[in-house]
Amino acid sequence: MARLFSFRHDSADGLPGPWVLTEAVAVAMERVRTTGVVAATLTRCTHVACLAAYLVPVVEAGLIGLLTVSTPVPEAHQDAARAQGKARFEQFVEQLGRHLLRGRRLVRDVVEE
Repeated sequence: MARLFSFRHDSADGLPGPWVLTEAVAVAMERVRTTGVVAATLTRCTHVACLAAYLVPVVEAGLIGLLTVSTPVPEAHQDAARAQGKARFEQFVEQLGRHLLRGRRLVRDVVEE
């Protein structure tokens, strides 16, 4: 693997959620093969429908996927929410890195538990 992690942020500019998420998942599945872990954020997307539907190709490929949706944060709270999200994400990446450095495999551990 060239790198352990890949991150991408895009704005959907109001495009239909089902189309945007299908494309985003396809891109993530391509990137994960060279980076190991992929994370992405998507803003300004219309209704996304049932998130589980987008995970079918991920699971069929033997990968693990996690999709979440949140409502827009009021403008007055965006800086604080962004800082909190960044801190939580950095903590997640650090924990995952320690896990992988110990030679553990996330997929195996999840299945065993």
